[in-house]
Formats: sequence, structure tokens, C-alpha cells
Amino acid sequence: IDETCHAYLKCRSCQPILKRYPLLNDDHPRHFQTSWFDLYSSWLEYSNGRDAIFCLSCFLFGKKTSNHLGSNIFIEKGFNSWKKFQLALVVTSREVVCIHEFFTQLTFIVNIVRASSKRYDQLQVAQEINITNMIANNELQTSKGENQVGILQRTRDTQWISHF
Repeated sequence: IDETCHAYLKCRSCQPILKRYPLLNDDHPRHFQTSWFDLYSSWLEYSNGRDAIFCLSCFLFGKKTSNHLGSNIFIEKGFNSWKKFQLALVVTSREVVCIHEFFTQLTFIVNIVRASSKRYDQLQVAQEINITNMIANNELQTSKGENQVGILQRTRDTQWISHF
């Protein structure tokens, strides 16, 4: 990593928390959501002046030139079509290898878990063991009502009754 990239990484993403973000002048006004900082804290940046978001990882590690329409939207222009935010993430992920690999692995895992209730149960047991170990090592705080893994039922044990 060159000195410029290192300096950007040291400063972290620009994530100003505003009381109100500007509304887009559409038929259905939308604005930036502060909760996106929690979801994408490692790379999401917001520009007050442009009312747009940028991707720090895309800027630092993405391809510098691309012929794909909109491929540099998170780097140069900024993105503010809030209704299409998730779609833009998927499209942009193809340009940044590490993000693309993450989405590919996530899709693979979700498809495997959905395909089999046995696999779902195995993942649930593994998660319960992980949480138990974290509690034992004081890595996870607990209080009444917070840790309810032990009372969760498996999906196949749950019956849905219709009153119609």
C-alpha cells in the first residue's frame, strides 16, 4: 500500500451524523439513512456538499479505469439514488475483487442454509456453542432477556395454524 492509501486508511471513513439529510426532489422524497453507517462502517463515506455517498475501499483498491457504465459512481461522482442503494452495491461489488468475493461467499452460504433444514440446525447449534464460549470468556455481555439462544425452537418444530 502506498503512502496515500495508508493515510486514507488511518483517517477512516468520513461519516458525519446529521439531524437531517437533504431530501431528493422526487415524487417520493428519500434521503440518506444514518443506519447505513452501522451496516457499512468500514467503507461508506458521506459528502455533505454533494449529498452523496462514496466507497473508500473502491477509491483505494478498485480498478482505476473501467468501461462499465457507472463503474466509478462510488469513486468520483458519488451516489445518491437512495431507492436503488442495494442494487448499486451489487453492481459496484463486481469492480472491487474483495467485495465481489464477499458477496459471492455470502450468496453461497445463504443458498446452502436455505436448501436444508438439517444444515440450518447444524449452524444454529454451532452458533449456540460460539455464544456459550463467548459468554464463558467474558467476550459477550449478558443480562436478563439478552441471551435467549437456549429457548429458540427449530423451524421444523414450529407449527403455523391458520384461523381462516
